[in-house]
Amino acid sequence: MTIRQAKLTRARILDAAVELVDASGVEALSMRTLATQLGVEAMSLYNHVPSKEALLDGIVETVLDKVHAPVDDGTWRETLQELALRHRAAALRHPRVMLLFSSRTVTSPAWRRAVEDTFAALDRGGFSPAAAVNAYRTFWGYVVGYVHSELRNADSPGLDAYLAALPPDEFPATHAHAIQLAEVDRGAEFERGVELMLDAIATLRGAT
Repeated sequence: MTIRQAKLTRARILDAAVELVDASGVEALSMRTLATQLGVEAMSLYNHVPSKEALLDGIVETVLDKVHAPVDDGTWRETLQELALRHRAAALRHPRVMLLFSSRTVTSPAWRRAVEDTFAALDRGGFSPAAAVNAYRTFWGYVVGYVHSELRNADSPGLDAYLAALPPDEFPATHAHAIQLAEVDRGAEFERGVELMLDAIATLRGAT
């Protein structure tokens, strides 16, 4: 009995590429390696993904499409909270892909769903077009920046090595906060930061 191979599609290729990057890193991703994983010839991939750059854009798009929270019945604040939490959750599941997103120029509209959901929520919330754009940039500047820093720090030598490189007499304030730096709950800290951002953004609703 012959088992039919699943049809090769762009979505299937990108899902396999995300799995490969998750397991082995971006440096392990090539058309040849990906084709081997899918059990096809490398040339067949180009019918769906025209280049390595398009493949990299596509895996970012695949992960970012999970950051999608069209809470039509919720408030603008609830929707933005959900988007922030989903962005961090996607980043923690796919850290190598998310670092790729924040460290290279993505030429495709990979950020499309989160942008649309953000503006739709702000429009429902009564923000003017100018205030909505300001809110969008401020909010995602914090969310993306925090998550990128968190992912980068996960691969750093660690707090002890960082402090050891700083002479206490030159950096006394940093050393004074060593215990708190070591004990921070990143999830709770992130959520507190989101709340602060939303409090600040709320003041934009009446801006002209």
